[in-house]
Amino acid sequence: MYPAAVLILATFLSIQVEGTSYPRGYREGPRDEVDGRLPATLRPYHYNLELFPDFYGSGPPFPFSGHVDIFFDCEVETNVVIIQSRGLTINESAIVVGVSPDTPGAPPNPVLDTFAENPAANFLYFHLVNNLVVGEKYFLSLDFSGTLRSDNNGLYYDPYQAEDGTTKYLVSAQFESIEARTAFPCFDEPDFKATFDIRVVRSASAVALANMPIVSTESRPGGYFAEIYARTPVMSSYLVCIGVGDIRPVISQSINGYEVRIWSRPQMLSEMQFAADVAAKLQAWLDAETQITYREPKMDHLALPSKGGAMENWGLITYGEESIAINSQTSAASGKLNVASIIAHEIAHHWYGNLVTAQWWTEIWLNEGFATNYNYFPTESIGWEGSRAQQIDARRGVQLFYDVDQKNTSDPVRKQINTTWEADNSFGGSTYPKGGAIIRMIRGILTKSTFNRGMTRYLNNNEYTGVTTDEYMTALTTQAAIDGVTYPDGSPLDMKVVMDPWLNQMGYPLVTFTDHNDGTATVSRTHYLSPVNQIMETPSPWNYAWHVPVTVVTSASPPSAWDAGPVAWIDIAETETTLTGLPLNSWVVINAKQNFFYRVLYDQTSLNRISSQLSTDHSVIDAESRSAVVEDTFALSRAGYVSVTYAMDNTLYLSGESVYNAWGSVLKHFAHTNRIFRTETWFPSFVDYVRSQSVPVHQSLGWVYSDTEPILTQHLRRDMVSTACSYGDPGCLATARQQYAVKAADPASFSVDPNNLPTVLCTGVGEGTAADWTLWLNVYIGRKSTQIRDERYAYLFGLSCSQDETQIDRYLDELTVQSNIAQRDRNTATQYLAVLDYGGRILWNYLDTNWDAVRPGINRWTTLNNIVAGFSTTADATKLNDFIGRHPPRSESERNNYAQAVLLAEQNIQWRINNANDLAIWLQSNPQRSQLIQPDPGFRMRIPSAWHHWTTVVESYKTDFPF
Repeated sequence: MYPAAVLILATFLSIQVEGTSYPRGYREGPRDEVDGRLPATLRPYHYNLELFPDFYGSGPPFPFSGHVDIFFDCEVETNVVIIQSRGLTINESAIVVGVSPDTPGAPPNPVLDTFAENPAANFLYFHLVNNLVVGEKYFLSLDFSGTLRSDNNGLYYDPYQAEDGTTKYLVSAQFESIEARTAFPCFDEPDFKATFDIRVVRSASAVALANMPIVSTESRPGGYFAEIYARTPVMSSYLVCIGVGDIRPVISQSINGYEVRIWSRPQMLSEMQFAADVAAKLQAWLDAETQITYREPKMDHLALPSKGGAMENWGLITYGEESIAINSQTSAASGKLNVASIIAHEIAHHWYGNLVTAQWWTEIWLNEGFATNYNYFPTESIGWEGSRAQQIDARRGVQLFYDVDQKNTSDPVRKQINTTWEADNSFGGSTYPKGGAIIRMIRGILTKSTFNRGMTRYLNNNEYTGVTTDEYMTALTTQAAIDGVTYPDGSPLDMKVVMDPWLNQMGYPLVTFTDHNDGTATVSRTHYLSPVNQIMETPSPWNYAWHVPVTVVTSASPPSAWDAGPVAWIDIAETETTLTGLPLNSWVVINAKQNFFYRVLYDQTSLNRISSQLSTDHSVIDAESRSAVVEDTFALSRAGYVSVTYAMDNTLYLSGESVYNAWGSVLKHFAHTNRIFRTETWFPSFVDYVRSQSVPVHQSLGWVYSDTEPILTQHLRRDMVSTACSYGDPGCLATARQQYAVKAADPASFSVDPNNLPTVLCTGVGEGTAADWTLWLNVYIGRKSTQIRDERYAYLFGLSCSQDETQIDRYLDELTVQSNIAQRDRNTATQYLAVLDYGGRILWNYLDTNWDAVRPGINRWTTLNNIVAGFSTTADATKLNDFIGRHPPRSESERNNYAQAVLLAEQNIQWRINNANDLAIWLQSNPQRSQLIQPDPGFRMRIPSAWHHWTTVVESYKTDFPF
């Protein structure tokens, strides 16, 4: 370790940083030991940082040591320097405080009086004899040490088994939200942005990466080397990152004069190729979209063995291997969509989050909501459908969050974070999915061209600073005025006024459309809740009202109308408005492409016109709007607004639907229908109907996948294979049986496409014996260390398909007692059982007996909710209430969880009572009855279908820590 003075003198050149002006309101609000926020007296502008993670011994714990020089401006006269640190040992004899050579004046040299620590506040205090002078520049130099962590936070080590069977380690960092202070003393809040000159000491055999490229290497005593990296851009402390160990790169294509590299441990390199194929293309798309070329000299991506999710560290993005690995023989379409969207998300952060940063954690949606929006659109660079994927993606798509935000337990996109200790709360709930939906909504309001120019204006106006939502809305409002985007009456559009209610309160509206058949219609707004009898216990200053934009497309509209801006608004002070100039006897679609975050309830005549058009020529109505109509009518049926038969009318055309979105919506609701009505005598008619709608699409698409086709086409083929087989199509089942026989004869082969494997295994195990069940358990055991979730989960799903209750009992034993199923897979496998009739019953008994001692890896609340989702009788409701009586809530969160479960069961009961007879009559009078396809002679309806598998797989991705 070099002495402090040597490091300081080595970096005195060019440490003044441009572009560090701060926006209005910078560092406002309380700042003290209680809230953990640093006082508004000093501002850092540069760090020299050296880190030496010494993980070369025989095993943990591993120490690390380091040195930091912090250069800062004095903004308010003070005689104390306060910075943040947690769990570090400071070498008090090496503390140096001085005047920076680049200070503009000649202030007296500060003299250290005392040093003190406040562990509870994470503060270090350096009390000075004399005051620091406003406008002058100073430095603080420290030597420190600590212990590498093992929890994937801070500066941590990550163990893995090498190819020779030995345990090896990688070292990396996860500093967001407030973990940089555990690796080096710093100003650890997002608006304290500075440049960093980083050095990392490594062994001779290790590779060491940091945010920027290596500019030189120094020899150190003991055979070590110090990598010296180029200066970072101005950035927050949470973006600092290193990666050290035996890692190798896969080279993507060159962009902006350098190669994009995907790094991993050697044995994972082959599974990084897909990421390498797409990363540079996604980055180039964002360059073009933002009109701001990525400016830094490198972009590395590093895969780590056990990390959850990913992190957008500037120039060195880190991922869990599971989040970025693709195996050409075992990864399915959903895995590829997940990987591409995660990479796109992290690259997008380099503009939205890194270049322009949320000033405080309250504003984190400006990072995460923006990046979630860009999960999808950059994939257009590889031939995929960005907007359609954003609507229907089961991980962070728009429709997904409707089901969450319709509850009184949801939360606003923009969360009020008052203390440092609450920082992690800003990343939960609606921040990602609804935040992305809000950006989609803004695009719909402004139209694409104005939106893009507004986003570029926002970036250019605020680069290298911390911002608030108001700065963003100001940029959009300015751009709207320049482009002439106004309210329909020509008055100026104020985006802050429009969007504040959408960002700062939970929930969304239900917009009711009533056609008066005279060229006019009324659109009205209410707060949508489902179940409907919820009480809003959280007050809102907007009283759960919104400014609602309305787009309109009719049979007389040109194709461009699907992408046009609003033609009307429901003002927040009003509950309705009137549309005029509508063609008579025309179908009308509002909220085109589901761009705006609300549901639509059409009057009966208008619904009939839409369903008639869908049956006549569905292509006239945009694919995303077809999906929206299907999704909304089924959801409104469950909430009691309309009969389920209205929703079923909108499915009559599906045998000709070749776009995934509508099918993706309807299969969710068909699965729910299965669970609620499966004991009805007429239920086989429903099965016949679904089979007859899905089989023509299945036959058109077949079983064979192509990497060159759009990813949602692959999703549709996959789900049609699953649906046709699980609903008893003879041809589908015959092929599945043939493929199962081949696979069972050679389980290590890749004879079945990974998209079809869950359906094939479900068919074979469902029709097989205990020997089949044992076979695939053993195959899973042999492959449970693979980082490809699609493969592991396919085997576990297949096990849930057994029709032998003895095997399902055995499955529960494997999950709750034995050790064959990895802890990381336990919850996924448990949810496969939870949707079964018998599996749900035995799981219920397990929860009842072990509620306070559920096995680690199993989420008891997710399991409870998935079981209750199938409750539909008064006996079920009594069982739930008795359970709650035996296991009363111990917190407000548990009380809310139980309340939602009770409401769901009550809603299911009412839905069944209200719709059972109507649905039976509808199925009997179905005009397509003569076209029904007969089932396979040996068919027995099985729940789950592979649809449950795929939705559970993506659910597992949602549990990863923020990315």
